[in-house]
Amino acid sequence: MRWNRHRLGLIFGLILMGMIVACSTGGEDAQDGDLPDGDNPFTDGDEHEWTPSDGDDPTDGDTFNFTVHLHASFSPYLYYSTDGGTGFVSYPGSAMTDEGNDWYGWSGSIEAPQLHFLFNDGHEDQTQAVWIKPFGQEDCYDCHFATQEAEVWVKDGKLYTQNPDTPTDGDDPDGDVETDGDIETDGDVETDGDVETDGDVETDGDVETDGDVETDGDVETDDDVETDDDVETDGDVETDGDVETESELDATTNTYRVHFFSGWTQPYLYYSTTGLEAGPWTSFPGLAMTQGAGRGTGVWWWAEATLTPGIDLRFLFNDGNTSPETADWHHPFGEPEGNFLTESPEVWVKDGIMTTSNPD
Repeated sequence: MRWNRHRLGLIFGLILMGMIVACSTGGEDAQDGDLPDGDNPFTDGDEHEWTPSDGDDPTDGDTFNFTVHLHASFSPYLYYSTDGGTGFVSYPGSAMTDEGNDWYGWSGSIEAPQLHFLFNDGHEDQTQAVWIKPFGQEDCYDCHFATQEAEVWVKDGKLYTQNPDTPTDGDDPDGDVETDGDIETDGDVETDGDVETDGDVETDGDVETDGDVETDGDVETDDDVETDDDVETDGDVETDGDVETESELDATTNTYRVHFFSGWTQPYLYYSTTGLEAGPWTSFPGLAMTQGAGRGTGVWWWAEATLTPGIDLRFLFNDGNTSPETADWHHPFGEPEGNFLTESPEVWVKDGIMTTSNPD
């Protein structure tokens, strides 16, 4: 019986050792061979990394594309903010590409819906550089352009949403008309700018202009000629209708027309009656502005202020809310306590930037 127990113990030990060896050999085979039930999800195939062809990187934020054109007499650099007005690129910025006819261009993307920018000539000493800033704000240290439009043009410090050198179609121009030849029309001629010609002007319709009419030739019309400005000619003026004109400057008054692009329900023009910052200013809230055409998130409003001749118009805008302390005010861009000042008879203000032509 004792021998049988000893024998059984020996047999049990041999069986246990065989099981251990079998398990060890099976593990090595599982590591060295293929998995029997399919591909190894950890070692088979290439690891995948994100590439541009996969679309937007889910770790990146939204980006906004902009194109800026500048008319300049030198090769300019675009100095711009990458985050909507806080942080700017290193001086002098990005060199702009020559597009011909003194136009230069730049295209890029930033992580903000509004592009803040200005231009310089890339001088090695930043304090000696030539800077291009918004018209009328050349001496303002912190002033710069700002836009949410995808493509803009800048010429003479003014921001446009289309190339100002490209003529537009239509019979009602808002700019100047210049010609060295004859002008003949059987219809009406209307313009808000100057009309200059070295040839004859003949029309069987009405001639209306809010600007100057200058010609070195004859002016002939079978209808009415109306102008709110000066008429100058070195030739004959012949008409079978009426000729009406108002002098460019009235003897006792000086009228300014101000346009303002705003989303307010009712904006007001608040201005100094003397042209001085010390005033006196109009009673709050000022002149209620008249609603004009709308586009996008805002509306163009306008108002006219009449001052004594020789006084510049100093002004700003508010929403007319209860009192000066509680009202919302619109100041020049980059000048939260400043006000606008102009000697031009008609100006447009949008996004805190004043221009002498409609930026839209």
